[in-house]
Amino acid sequence: MKITSSAKQEKIRLNRNNIRTVSAALRAVLLFLILLSIILALAPQRDFESYPKKEAAVISCVTVTTNGKTKDMQLPCTIRTKKSRTRVTVTFQVPKRAEARDMLYVKTVYCPLTVSLNGRILAQLGDLNYYPSFMHDPATEVRFVALPNDADERTVTLTYLSPEGRDYVTLHAPIIGKVGPVTSVLRQDRQFPFALALLQIFIGVIVMIVTASALRREPDIRAVFWLGLFSLCAGIWELGENNLTLLLFDKPALLYILDFMGLECLLIPFIRFLRCILDLTRARLIVLLDCLAVAAPIVSLTLQLAGTVPLYQSIRFFHIFTPLVFLYILFHSLREYRRKRDSNSLHIVFSLLILFTSATLEAMNYYLRLLWQNALFFEVGMTIFILYSGYLSVRYFYLTNRQKKRMETDMRMMTIEAREQKKHSLLIMENERKTRALRHDMRQSLIAIKSLAEQNNTDELNRYIDSIIDCIPSAIRTYCDNPMINAIVSYYASACEQQGIRFETHLSISADDTLTQIRDVDLCAVFGNLLENALEACERMEDGSRFVTLNSICHLNTLTIVMDNSYDGKAERSGELFRSSKRDNADVGIGLSSIRGIARIYGGDARFDTDGTVFRSSVYMYLQ
Repeated sequence: MKITSSAKQEKIRLNRNNIRTVSAALRAVLLFLILLSIILALAPQRDFESYPKKEAAVISCVTVTTNGKTKDMQLPCTIRTKKSRTRVTVTFQVPKRAEARDMLYVKTVYCPLTVSLNGRILAQLGDLNYYPSFMHDPATEVRFVALPNDADERTVTLTYLSPEGRDYVTLHAPIIGKVGPVTSVLRQDRQFPFALALLQIFIGVIVMIVTASALRREPDIRAVFWLGLFSLCAGIWELGENNLTLLLFDKPALLYILDFMGLECLLIPFIRFLRCILDLTRARLIVLLDCLAVAAPIVSLTLQLAGTVPLYQSIRFFHIFTPLVFLYILFHSLREYRRKRDSNSLHIVFSLLILFTSATLEAMNYYLRLLWQNALFFEVGMTIFILYSGYLSVRYFYLTNRQKKRMETDMRMMTIEAREQKKHSLLIMENERKTRALRHDMRQSLIAIKSLAEQNNTDELNRYIDSIIDCIPSAIRTYCDNPMINAIVSYYASACEQQGIRFETHLSISADDTLTQIRDVDLCAVFGNLLENALEACERMEDGSRFVTLNSICHLNTLTIVMDNSYDGKAERSGELFRSSKRDNADVGIGLSSIRGIARIYGGDARFDTDGTVFRSSVYMYLQ
């Protein structure tokens, strides 16, 4: 049995809805696991002692002992170990220029560390008794250790125990000196990445707050929201990788969770951002990659909470998966650029190329140690991507919004033009109807006139002829040379005359003055709205003299329109305009807003004031 195309479309729609439901559920599970791990990391965490925060010495030449083998080495370096909890001992002499109350700065990465001086234990880092039970290796820790000055020769011994999830120990160079100079040494390498991380977090939070409130009204702005979330995740990861963060915020377990979750969750907002701004319908794997981007952090965090695989071990998957996703989307972006050949696609390809290159370099740096400073390549690349993509997004929404407003204005002007033309047509049709009626009765009228003439009944004949003249509709009066304006003014002049409203006007507008300078639709909108508001204001008056006075002139390349009309004295101002009396919600009148908007298009403006029971309108526009 063949399946109809509508049935296929319905099946595709249901599959997409199911995928969205599963993706939303996975995101909810991920958020729950992150919150749970944060709570578990905070609960058993001890408050490490804060050490008092002047020339610092970086200890790079040390003696390293592993498995009974001793050799001199240069720090930083990595030491391979055959099994977990292998003892790695680093020994060095305290420089003779060290003073009393000097501090020793040490760092350990996923290894318990004991700091000793002449055999006496000074400090222990990475004590698992102070970590959650699901962590079998400690997080990265840094510490200032006070060095006693009670011996001439001071030998410092750093004893590391290799981690369970790695076959090597990373040794970082310790620093000796007062806290201030030591911190200055650290800032030389870490201050710039630290500032970039704070910048990304700031951008992410601000963008998410600003766009979250507008998501319901402007669904298209969700792309900017996802970009803000991407920036926030990147900033959190980079902040967790920075030694300065560990000095300022002594919560290693919490930073450990946030660090890896920031990196592992990067692809979720990244893919969704690109799905909002790119046509990825040809990228058949994008939905699968989107689901994997959500599922992978859930699996990684679940394995960590179960104590099976630590986060620093499962991160290897993301070192491969993340660049591959970047490469896949970059490939399809190149295809879109070759198909469309537009500047927007080229900009996106350029930004994705920067991100893919930085991610690849960062993954290589992690294993090959091109630099001992982690995350620098990717951090710089992501910052460029975020700023560049933010600029492109703002530029896109600005141009789109401007085009949308222009289209709305054109539609409104077309509506106004059609309305004014309809009024003009109604006036002409009414005159035509009366003329046809007179033509129909002409024969009977001529017979009556002939009869009265034969009877020499002059008085009755004159009265009859006067009645016929009164019934003949007058031609549309010429108020100015512009036919559109003339038709509008004639229509409202006739309406005022029928309702007993005194109408006076003087228009010095020729076709040469305005026809090629200001569009007829704009002129019709201004004059039509002014006269319509004036007529309605006079109709609402229960007593008093009702009048409309309209004057306009073109002089010194400026069209000036001044109108006074009577009204009932009840007008509620809203800013520089007045609230409409025709609307229940009392919004500002559309007519007044339209008049001001058109005037400002031509470099002019409009002003509306009241004086007792007189409403005054003034409009000017430059003849461009």
